Amino acid sequence: MKYFNKIMLTLKLLFLIVLTSVTAQENGALDRVPEVEAELRKDIIDHVARLIPKESFSVSVKIIPLKREPASKTQADILPFYESSSEPDFTEEWEDPTTSYYVLLSRVKQVVVNLSVDKAYALKNESDFKDNLFKSVGLITGRDQLEIKMVEIQSFTKITSIDDFNWLYILGATFFILFFIATFVLFNKLINSKNSSRLNQESTQSQIPSIIPPSVTSTLKPNFTKSSNELNSINGDITFTDSLKLNSYLKEKIHTLTSKKSFPTLSMLKTLEDFLEIDSMGFSYLMSQFPEDSKKNIYSHGRTQNWIKAFSQSGLATKNVLLYMDRLLQCHPLSNEKELETLFINTWRLGLQVKEFITVTTSDEAKFLLCNMPKSLSLPIARNIFPGEWAFLFSDKKTAHILSDIRIKELNELANKIKPLFQVDLIAFYNNQEELISFLKQCNPEEERDIYHSYKGSPSLHELRSPFYAFFELETPERVSIFRKFDIRSWALATFNISRELRAKIDELMNDKEKFLFKTYLVELDKNRPTQDEISQTREAIAELANEKYLLLKKDNNDLYSNEGLNEKAA
Repeated sequence: MKYFNKIMLTLKLLFLIVLTSVTAQENGALDRVPEVEAELRKDIIDHVARLIPKESFSVSVKIIPLKREPASKTQADILPFYESSSEPDFTEEWEDPTTSYYVLLSRVKQVVVNLSVDKAYALKNESDFKDNLFKSVGLITGRDQLEIKMVEIQSFTKITSIDDFNWLYILGATFFILFFIATFVLFNKLINSKNSSRLNQESTQSQIPSIIPPSVTSTLKPNFTKSSNELNSINGDITFTDSLKLNSYLKEKIHTLTSKKSFPTLSMLKTLEDFLEIDSMGFSYLMSQFPEDSKKNIYSHGRTQNWIKAFSQSGLATKNVLLYMDRLLQCHPLSNEKELETLFINTWRLGLQVKEFITVTTSDEAKFLLCNMPKSLSLPIARNIFPGEWAFLFSDKKTAHILSDIRIKELNELANKIKPLFQVDLIAFYNNQEELISFLKQCNPEEERDIYHSYKGSPSLHELRSPFYAFFELETPERVSIFRKFDIRSWALATFNISRELRAKIDELMNDKEKFLFKTYLVELDKNRPTQDEISQTREAIAELANEKYLLLKKDNNDLYSNEGLNEKAA
């Protein structure tokens, strides 16, 4: 009889727990904590299995969520004739079924992980093991807690005799398990039906007005799910799970774009360069969908070596492809005259060499061209060429168009002479020299300089890749301007394991505080060695700015030497 009373008491407690859970669901309080704990526990198990393979262990995870506290209003806070129904309804992330796993993981006070490892395994370095696990699963040192216990783990527990258990107890336990399963299935169906109806109602109320085109809506309401096909599918109002449908959609938009008489425009090329900087793989995929003649036209007007690399690699359909396709369709020309728009493009391509180009124009022509350039390019040039007058760039009145057709043609030829259009043969040359370029990414600046000076082929290596050694060849004011555009850690990463002579040229640009931080970062990098890719990527970003100034300096020196030779002959 005592076993029967225990079973009935347990059933009553179970019923109260289930009833409390259902009541909470009806009130709209959906707790996502167990779901996030299970997902995080799965990630931890996967990483621990890789760190200590073939060893027995168990993992438990407890998450303390960071929830919003609802503000209580008094009667005095409510204004007269004010409808409370118009207030925005702020949904708690932990109660919203549409909130992604990664957003919830950022809304956490603390994560407590208990890891039990078999005593038979000898854990050599516990601190390194914890650091690797924290970095792998995204835990935060100081906030989260990891406890490792060495215990004796047994796989099975033997039952000596069936007589040790009362048959009534076994029957009651079986009845209890069957009742629990039936109750769980029943209430789970009830909860799912309530949640699905609530989600349908919310999606209907929050629907975006139909006047917004689907292509724009796809950028306003992204819905990316955690799956292995994340990069191959774009989810939103338009969902492409089939690459053929995506290609068909893009080609239709591309046809509309390339059919414009003004194609390509300066704003289009500027948008494509922005796309290339943030997502080179997506840029390459989008370019692969263009017709060959349009693709060559775009490539020829490229501005940096990144265009050559992007056109020589295979792409990937990322979430940015549709976004930038829409932006390209919204680009408009600066001029209705095709030749004048081409002049704007050729001027923009020159980059810092615009200063050399502007010197052969009149003052009015220079102001007209600079007014139509992006401010990031025109402001430094205008302040240098027109000291005290460069405020014309901010004038609401546009500078009058004073260029004749003949003059536009002359300036286009001059711009292409200073910086020729990219040729298709350059892509094949880049692919042939890929092994050399790969080596240049890994060698030190001295070896890099020797290779560039010794290479006599055409085209030059400077056209394919910006060298890092070029920064150290610049004058001090030029090096200072580039130095200020990167943080101290980037410089420590870029100059890691270079000669003291070159590092001294970095030290002379820093103040005492920066030198202290620089040395601190170097010690940190020496303990945690960076990968060669991290070093080369940082050096390439610096070299991109330095190479253009280095080529201008080299050209000015050559002009100076040639003028001195002519003067000597004249004497």
